[in-house]
Amino acid sequence: MSSSSPYYYASNNAMFKLIFGDNRDVEPLAAFLQAALDLPAEDLSEITVIDPTLTPDHPDGKLGILDVRAKTGTGKMIDIEIQLCNHTALHERIMFYLSRMVSDQVGSGDHYKEIK
Repeated sequence: MSSSSPYYYASNNAMFKLIFGDNRDVEPLAAFLQAALDLPAEDLSEITVIDPTLTPDHPDGKLGILDVRAKTGTGKMIDIEIQLCNHTALHERIMFYLSRMVSDQVGSGDHYKEIK
């Protein structure tokens, strides 16, 4: 299968989600995060995979679906994405995901210090 084939990318994305996006076995995800990020041990002691959907706030809002979205034992929110090719708006997409993940953590009357 050619690396330029759309099926190649879908297969690898699906495999990535299968390995790292399943709450029934978070050990591969914990090992990946430990290798990739400089997080304290207490962050990695408990990891929960959560719904990767960033639901729009209004009918005309943009839907976002992360590859894998996880929450650490200390409440830190992590977006794990796999990119097999260089998308022209990758930086903008990452900024969109990040801003939504931050804004979804606080509501009216909440303190900003609650953002993880």
